[in-house]
Amino acid sequence: MTDSEEDEQDFVTRKPRGATQLQDLVQGRSDGDRLEVGYNSKGQPCGLAGAKLASFIGVMARTTVPITIPTWKEVESSYKKKIWDMVQKAFIVHSNSRENVLKSAAKTWRAFKSSLTFQRKSYIHSTGN
Repeated sequence: MTDSEEDEQDFVTRKPRGATQLQDLVQGRSDGDRLEVGYNSKGQPCGLAGAKLASFIGVMARTTVPITIPTWKEVESSYKKKIWDMVQKAFIVHSNSRENVLKSAAKTWRAFKSSLTFQRKSYIHSTGN
């Protein structure tokens, strides 16, 4: 086997990086552990816990809210409440952070839907259908 064939075989057998699941936070939440989120002078989450919070919000938005809903305004309040409840179970956050958490969820959910649309269009273009 030539070097180029080995490189091609390595490329084919590698798994691409998957979506973030944050298993450590899920496990910690199950154990009752919560991360305390620090805030800067503008009231924005900061530090390691702030970064974990942002990732967690993205995971919750991506896995909780159906992609069949056209816009965030049309997302039922029960989904939004579920995201907020999950954030409160995993993090110690200010109660007035709810609006910012849901704005972040809306932004990441829209980005996720957009990436799916782009992937679908790329697939259709590559297959010629």
